Amino acid sequence: MNPSQVEYFRHRYASMTDDELALLVATRRDVLSDDARVALGEVLRSKDLPRFVNEVNAVVDDLNAQARAAGEELARHRENNRRARKPLLYFFAFVGLLAVVMALLSSTEP
Repeated sequence: MNPSQVEYFRHRYASMTDDELALLVATRRDVLSDDARVALGEVLRSKDLPRFVNEVNAVVDDLNAQARAAGEELARHRENNRRARKPLLYFFAFVGLLAVVMALLSSTEP
């Protein structure tokens, strides 16, 4: 462990708002270096932990809601694309059929 790195992260995390720290804990805690984890633990010990846990839970709930909304939007987008393909398919089939009929009619003229 590097004491200067721990101090750097401690200072950085101490200057963050509770919202920023909650987002860090909810999304990035598993990928932090050992120095960063130690500093984060020290900063979190100075917080009102029950209130901070509620903040983290709120961030997790918000991220889950965003993920659900994005999934629903993607499903709507896919459904709209699927629906748009049918009329285009019919249109191009009609144009192709019309071209074939016109070619046949023009080849039978004297």
